[in-house]
Amino acid sequence: SVPENFAARDGRGRPIPIRRLAVNAWRLYTETTEYVSIDYKVVPGSPDEPLATRPQVDLHSGYAVAGTILGYLDGLAMRPVTLTFDLPPGWRAATPLRPAGPNRFAAPSYFELVGAPLVVGDRWRDYKLFVQGKPHQVVVQGAGAEFAPDTMLRLVNETVELGTGFYGRSPYERYLFAIHFVAPDASGMGAMGQPTGAALFLPPLAGNRMRD
Repeated sequence: SVPENFAARDGRGRPIPIRRLAVNAWRLYTETTEYVSIDYKVVPGSPDEPLATRPQVDLHSGYAVAGTILGYLDGLAMRPVTLTFDLPPGWRAATPLRPAGPNRFAAPSYFELVGAPLVVGDRWRDYKLFVQGKPHQVVVQGAGAEFAPDTMLRLVNETVELGTGFYGRSPYERYLFAIHFVAPDASGMGAMGQPTGAALFLPPLAGNRMRD
């Protein structure tokens, strides 16, 4: 993804002069303001890019890895971050970050935010597991009306148990599995794992095709 139409304003809404230094880097020319508002449009990357790393949104859902759409101010990446979603009525958001209000989340620094999967929409299914003393959220998008989660949740639970048994105590406070069922001919299917979340883009699966 590439940000375009980048603009910055101060606390009074006045434009701040900027200069583009690289594809994803800008210099802001300001010395006095204590407040900066930044606006930009995220342009999706190539359709050949893996779905798990490609920001996307449609009429009922959206997905991105935070670092592909959210930047930071140089020198301030270690400061606490609050992420707020302004969503249409009926939509909700899910991330592995700490909840801080309705559709609002917090992270101790940008580096805790950068790898987090972000899921929004009004038609996803939400399941909770408590494994090895930690909360795990499983969000499913694109499932049909006949979808039964039991086998999938057992596989997720088993995966967490095996991973924890191999590596030791889990290093995260909460974890998000973002599972998306997409058309069988979709380009870029696959999976991606991050320290606090994983995204999987798969063709629709019948219950009898999943291991018991």
